[in-house]
Amino acid sequence: MTAAPARVFAACVCDESTCAELAALGEKLRERLGPRLRLPPAGSYHVTLAFFPALSPAQVDGVAALLSRLCDQRRVDHRLGRLRGLARPGRAWVVVCDVLDAPLLTNVRQALAAGLAEVLPSWDPASAREGHVTVARAKNVSRPHLRETLASVTCDGRVRTFAALDLMRSTLTPAGPEYERIVRVQLM
Repeated sequence: MTAAPARVFAACVCDESTCAELAALGEKLRERLGPRLRLPPAGSYHVTLAFFPALSPAQVDGVAALLSRLCDQRRVDHRLGRLRGLARPGRAWVVVCDVLDAPLLTNVRQALAAGLAEVLPSWDPASAREGHVTVARAKNVSRPHLRETLASVTCDGRVRTFAALDLMRSTLTPAGPEYERIVRVQLM
C-alpha cells in the first residue's frame, strides 16, 4: 500500500520569547474580536519558507536531507513589523505579523529554492512564501473592524532571533491544522 502524499512545509521557528509575545498579541486581539479568533498552538509560531501540498515519502526524505545540509548554524535575526489581515476568499482572515530586516532569512530562502530545484524538479519557486508569522485566524469579522483592531495592537520592533529551521508535516483537522516536526536544524 502506497503512503498518501504529505502536506509539508519548511519554516524558521520563532524563539521562546517571541512565541510568548506573539501569543500575548493574539490574546489582546481575542479580547477585542472574541471567540471568532483562533490562535495557533503555543510555541508554534513560525515563518513558512516553502509549502509543498503533496510530497511522497521519498520526496519528504529528500527535502529533510536538503534542510540539514543548508543550514550553517548561524543566527537569523529579524524584527517583527505591523499586524495585517490577509483575505482568503470564502475562508477565514489570516492575521499576520510581517518579518522585517532579515537578510539571512532571505539567504536561507534563496538557498532552499536553489536546492529544491534539484530535489523536486517540479517545484515552483514562486510558491515560496513572504516573510510573515501567522498570529491568528478570524472568521466572520468585517474588514473595517479587523483593520481597526489590528491598528490598536503593535509589536515593539526589537531584534529577535529564529531558533530553528524545521520541516513540518501539516494535517488538516476540523479544529485547524496540526503540525508534526519531521526534522529540526538548530540556528543558534
